[in-house]
Amino acid sequence: MEVTARIIAEQGFGAATITRITERSDIALGTFYNYFESTDALFAELMDSYGIRLRRWIKASVPGKAGFFEREEAAFRAWFKFLHLHPFFVRVLNEAEIFSPDAFEAYFESITGGYRRILKRSAATGEIRKLKDYEIEAVALMLMAQRSFYGLRLQSYVSSNGEIDPRIVATYNDILRRTLAVSGA
Repeated sequence: MEVTARIIAEQGFGAATITRITERSDIALGTFYNYFESTDALFAELMDSYGIRLRRWIKASVPGKAGFFEREEAAFRAWFKFLHLHPFFVRVLNEAEIFSPDAFEAYFESITGGYRRILKRSAATGEIRKLKDYEIEAVALMLMAQRSFYGLRLQSYVSSNGEIDPRIVATYNDILRRTLAVSGA
């Protein structure tokens, strides 16, 4: 799957043919079909697999007892570390929306659903301001969009060990606090 992801990142989904994938993976063409019935099936598995990896990576990076803003900062930093380890992921994600829409939608919904749960729980416990349902949806999408676009455009602010520039983190945190802090807090 990593070979497929790298081909997609380098040349796009259209270039990720079974022949090219098997050649670069150094496996027989027939072996591919022992695992996947088509490239579409592979793309769906690829999105699912990297979505699971990302969620596990972030979960492992977030301190369990921390408050909302501390957890979100840790998750933000973890996102960039993940991209550092898997630099092709954002391109695969963007291409999947067009070339593997069902897999993209499943990934998108799993991430959005996680944000909805976190925002509802944090609002209910008073860690962030109370939010109406439409606000939860809007904030979840805002957070996803920020991560995606920051991941696309701010790679020059990531160090050689995958650490995002603290100024970017501070800006992200400022936006979050201005949007979600409890009044007077």
